[in-house]
Amino acid sequence: MARQKRLTGLNPLAYLGVDPSSPAQHSIQNRAPTTRDYDNWNVMAVWLDSPNQDVYILVDKSANVATWAILATGTGDLEKLTADDANVVTPTAGNINIVGGGANLTTTGTAGPNSLTVSLAGITQFSVQVGAAANDLTQIVNGTTGQVLTANTGTNPTWEDAVVPSYSTGTFTPVLDFGGGTTGITYSVQYGQFTKIGNLVFVFIEIRLTSKGSSTGAAKVTGLPFTLAAGGSTNVDILMTLIKDVTPAVSIGYHGAVQDGTTECDLKQDRSGAAGLDFFDTNFVDASVFKLQGSYFTT
Repeated sequence: MARQKRLTGLNPLAYLGVDPSSPAQHSIQNRAPTTRDYDNWNVMAVWLDSPNQDVYILVDKSANVATWAILATGTGDLEKLTADDANVVTPTAGNINIVGGGANLTTTGTAGPNSLTVSLAGITQFSVQVGAAANDLTQIVNGTTGQVLTANTGTNPTWEDAVVPSYSTGTFTPVLDFGGGTTGITYSVQYGQFTKIGNLVFVFIEIRLTSKGSSTGAAKVTGLPFTLAAGGSTNVDILMTLIKDVTPAVSIGYHGAVQDGTTECDLKQDRSGAAGLDFFDTNFVDASVFKLQGSYFTT
């Protein structure tokens, strides 16, 4: 009597109600079954793909075509893990392709701006858990549209356009006045440049006078490209550089003070232990030159 081949080790057949002693009903193979595996097989025969420990059952064998259904994957939920070139994925290279049924994927490695791309064609439910901290997963991005997945409390998440800070650059014309007047003031250079990222504004201003005119009073520069956001402090200080023929009353330092809720910048002289002192028309001459540069928040 021929010896009958029996499964050893992992035996998924017992719980399926298949008699392991029946050679016509089970087989251990080194591959998965194909549609051509129908000869000598009865419907409900069981096939064990030994390398992958996957279990299949023959559900139909009509028209010389075998239909095998997978009953159970091996010891892990991940059926197959390959790189783009079909080789084994290493921890440091390659795209990870998940092929098969539901899969649990655990990744380890050093912290950093890592990303995992998963193709979800035909999948209606997908869950992600990354790390233990609530902020470990910062963003889920649609690789096709660039949209991000936003979780709305009590509702299904939605795809929304990624929030990218607006960016703009340009020039503007700053105006020097004394006591609010500009009578007779003329320039050889009257230049302003800005860069705006989101609500943060960087400005550069250069003023070169050919005449300081006849207006009198405290000096300020108007015409900034964006209004200083109201609230918080009363002004924002930016750097002032005296280039030529500006004579301060004190020599500790100088700055421009952008006024809260305005596009105006008062010109100030720093004093030790006291509030800044205004620059006045008397501190300037017809050939005075100065620059301002710094940043502030707008609305």
